[in-house]
Amino acid sequence: MLSRPPRRWALIAGMAAGADSIDDMDRLRHGAMRRLFTGVRAPSTLGSFLRSFTHGHVKQLHAVA
Repeated sequence: MLSRPPRRWALIAGMAAGADSIDDMDRLRHGAMRRLFTGVRAPSTLGSFLRSFTHGHVKQLHAVA
């Protein structure tokens, strides 16, 4: 099983590069991201990671913010 930190960094890097969807993450994966990051993940892996969050996680984040 993949550890969660590389997935997080892949999402953060994608958002910093302007990705706002899973399709955008796929485009970035085929660009120069591999030169910058060793933990570039497939969009389906990132989508599964994002879908693992529940409403409870969102409420916890909202409470902190």
